[in-house]
Amino acid sequence: MHFKPQTEEELKAARLLPEGEYPFEVLEASERDKDGGPLKSKKGNDMLKVKLNVFGRDSTQHVYDYLGEFMAFKLRHFCYSVGLGKAYDAGTITAQQCVGKQGYVEIEVEPKGDYGPKNKVTDYVVKEESTAAPATKEDDVPF
Repeated sequence: MHFKPQTEEELKAARLLPEGEYPFEVLEASERDKDGGPLKSKKGNDMLKVKLNVFGRDSTQHVYDYLGEFMAFKLRHFCYSVGLGKAYDAGTITAQQCVGKQGYVEIEVEPKGDYGPKNKVTDYVVKEESTAAPATKEDDVPF
C-alpha cells in the first residue's frame, strides 16, 4: 500500500471547509454562560452564542459564533440574513428566535486556533430582495 504521509496540521486542515459562502442553519443558540448567568462580552455587553451547521459541498461543519454590539455589522447581517430584521430593528432578539433559522454565511480559515486551524464566520450574507417595482393601483385592474 502506498500513500502520502500527512502531518497532524494537514489532517486537521483537510477537514475544514474552504473559504467561501455557504448555506447554514442555526442548531443552537444561547444567551447564558456555562454558570447560567447572562452571556457577556469582555466589555460587559449582552452577547448571543450560536452554533451553526454550515453546509459544504461534500461535508458539513459546526461553527460557533458570538453576536453582539461589539460586532454590530455581523449582528445586523445575521438578523437580516435569517429573517429577523424586524426583531433587529426593535433592538431585541432571543436565542429561541434564532434556532432553526437558515441563511448564508461567509467562512474563512483561521490558521492558528487553540487546537490548530478552524473555520470562522467573517460575516452573514443578506440576499437581495426582489428589485421588481411594487405594484401600483393601475396594476391591480382586473381586466
